[in-house]
Amino acid sequence: MGRRLALLLSVLSIFCLVFAPGSAYARSARTGPTLTLTVDATDAPRKLFRAQEIIPATPGQLTLYYPKWIPGEHGPTGPIINLAGLKFTAGGKTLAWQRDPVDMYAFHLDVPQGATTVQADLEFLAPTFAGGFTSGSSTTSHLAVLAWNWMLLSPPVANIDQLMIDSSLRLPPGWRFGTALRVQQQLPGEVRFHTVNLTTLIDSPVLAAQYFRSVPLSTGSPPVEMDIAADSPAALEASQQFTDAMRKLVEEAKALFGVEHYEHYNFLLTLSDRVAHFGLEHHQSNDSRVAERALMDEMQGRLALGVLPHEYVHSWNGKYRRPAGLATPNPQTPCKVSCCGSTKA
Repeated sequence: MGRRLALLLSVLSIFCLVFAPGSAYARSARTGPTLTLTVDATDAPRKLFRAQEIIPATPGQLTLYYPKWIPGEHGPTGPIINLAGLKFTAGGKTLAWQRDPVDMYAFHLDVPQGATTVQADLEFLAPTFAGGFTSGSSTTSHLAVLAWNWMLLSPPVANIDQLMIDSSLRLPPGWRFGTALRVQQQLPGEVRFHTVNLTTLIDSPVLAAQYFRSVPLSTGSPPVEMDIAADSPAALEASQQFTDAMRKLVEEAKALFGVEHYEHYNFLLTLSDRVAHFGLEHHQSNDSRVAERALMDEMQGRLALGVLPHEYVHSWNGKYRRPAGLATPNPQTPCKVSCCGSTKA
């Protein structure tokens, strides 16, 4: 009986590693239409983002959707109120479009004969209020936490796992960044990421800043690091006690869960008094935002930094393994349970 149980656990561990959403097998198994998304965040300190998207299309009616139900936020929180400058073109001609009279997250247009793609140009006016998860304040003069769902439209598909995205990002000069996305090529003023499906892109925010620091937490396989951005260079100085505790956290999580279901993991830690404060789980990263002096002031640190292990655990419980009500096929489908398992009305 003991041997059978050990064999079963071994098989399950292999299955978890091979079929995990971020595994090489999962990436190769998910193929479909490929969109191109280029985001210009060089004006992020002015709270302005610009994006250009190339969307495969066929002649006739086309409906495009702005993400509505954002994973981890458990509500229709997609910040469409901040979407601006929307323009569609095909074959060098501007296309007329109409917003759906009932679903404010849907846009209708006609693709002309001979066109194979539609280009969407848009702007996102970064919010300034404190609440609302990623629809709250996410930028300052020195840093930005970029959520990809701010700046993209997608055609109707049964499951966005099959919708592939080639993404690239421009940042202000001198800014560094951290993200769960794998870098394909880094050019002067621009970084290009490997192709991922839309599920992964929405689940992989980018933390970028003028004052930035990366701290390795596990140099083995899979690697884990902490990317820290702050509004001042002094705020980046983490004590040895803190970094040792974070390294111990990674070791204890591995011992507790018995398997690491990611290719790598990035703790994205924002230290600022000018952004919304919260923690948001992702599969291969977490978006944790706390007070600027959280690493300098022991009391502030004790109150704020508990969010890091909380969101890390959610990578296993809530991301890698999800209740059925959270495993929705696209951002337009409502989720029906919260991260704590209570049913939503």
